[in-house]
Amino acid sequence: MKRTLAMYYTIAKNFIRGLWEEFLALTIATLGNFITGTIFGLGSRIISTKPSVLIVAPATMAMRGNIYSSLGSRLGSLLHLGHIEPRISKNPILTDNINSVLTQTVLMGTYLGVISSILYFVLAGKIEFADLTFITSLTGLLALPLMLLVTFGVTFLTYLKGLDPDNFSVPIITFTGDAISLPLLLTSTYIVLKSTFEAKWTFIIFLISLLTFLIIRIIVQGRKYLKKIIYESFPVLASCGFLEMIAGLALIVNVERILKTAGILTIVPGFLEDGGAIGGILAAKISTKLHLGDIEPRIIPSKIVVEEFCKAYFLSLIMFPIIGVYGYLISSILSLNVPPFTTLIVVTLTSGFILTFFISLLVYLISIISFKKGVDPDNVTIPIVTSTIDAIGMFILVYVLLFFYRV
Repeated sequence: MKRTLAMYYTIAKNFIRGLWEEFLALTIATLGNFITGTIFGLGSRIISTKPSVLIVAPATMAMRGNIYSSLGSRLGSLLHLGHIEPRISKNPILTDNINSVLTQTVLMGTYLGVISSILYFVLAGKIEFADLTFITSLTGLLALPLMLLVTFGVTFLTYLKGLDPDNFSVPIITFTGDAISLPLLLTSTYIVLKSTFEAKWTFIIFLISLLTFLIIRIIVQGRKYLKKIIYESFPVLASCGFLEMIAGLALIVNVERILKTAGILTIVPGFLEDGGAIGGILAAKISTKLHLGDIEPRIIPSKIVVEEFCKAYFLSLIMFPIIGVYGYLISSILSLNVPPFTTLIVVTLTSGFILTFFISLLVYLISIISFKKGVDPDNVTIPIVTSTIDAIGMFILVYVLLFFYRV
């Protein structure tokens, strides 16, 4: 009997500790997203001048999270497995991870520019290849140094403090990605508006030359681990980038309604990033447990997985209404049109709970399928999940808003 009580006490203690760590990380990320939401609201004038930026905004912000959250997840697994030490060194594994991030940044900046320009041409009949490619690529390159510093710093410091990096790396990295990407996105948009035709195409030529050099170097060097990261992640990142464009389409299609209630822009970053952070935490923890053998990759979730689902639902009931409260307050301060307070809370809570339901199913299925196929879940799960969350989450948020509040 005593052994049974002690066992239940240990289980409850571990559950509460994990929930507390996740709540703390999400709170930090949410507070940061308040800043991001404010920036988005203040940037509504630039957006109204060049509305095409809305089609790349979700993708550009999320791509930082996709690339660096995957890096953080890989580092967390490598630390748990003992393949690396929690410090910067000349370890070839660390070098390959840094090189992979640089290649992914340049590759995806170019890719997002091409895809977004095609979609925008179909929707608006305007060719903006140079502008959109300039915006996505410049944003990624400017964010690169600080994002690497934050990713390594958070992962290593939490591990050294005896905390689980999987609970902290994804929400903090995704928040930092948004906090950095959004101002840089608006700055890049402003630079595009002020740049000449020749300056834009000079940058595009430089970008293509750099990308060619990076790809040739990977092929010539023949590093298997680096190739594995690029080969496994690029199809996923490319698919995710396209999904992010769908999130952008939700904004572009409803651009007039969105700009009439510009206050809604203040909750978009926080809503999507809290959804992505919840999904990222869940993905990182399940991936680590699969690597360690704590759970089996089977269709019916084990008790351990169900406990992680419960944490996600509990956190969603707390965090999403907070985002609604913030959105109303900051919109009032900035004199932006916004739905009534009660309506906004109902919208964020309803949208968030629906989104969390999809998150838990998606994370688990992708994790176990990729693991069974011999693909590292750390390379594919987080990008797929966060991008799908952005695409689905944007539509859920916009259309739940339109259901409860007629613009």
